[in-house]
Amino acid sequence: NVDYISKKFVKETGQKFSAYLTEMRIKKAKELLSSTNLRIYEIALLVGYNEHSHFVRAFKSVTGKSPGEFRESSS
Repeated sequence: NVDYISKKFVKETGQKFSAYLTEMRIKKAKELLSSTNLRIYEIALLVGYNEHSHFVRAFKSVTGKSPGEFRESSS
């Protein structure tokens, strides 16, 4: 049952699955931005975002910076 799993996930982690997934995707994106020369749209695809603009919005909402700004500040 989806409702049971959702409630169990929140109980165990303290957050919704969608928030957890976004957090994990952005964490991986930050690693890739810091350690590779991949283009931002390539990183977006690698971490599970099919739309570049959706990735940029999600990244900025989590980190407060755009992926490009993050890359510049981490180099």
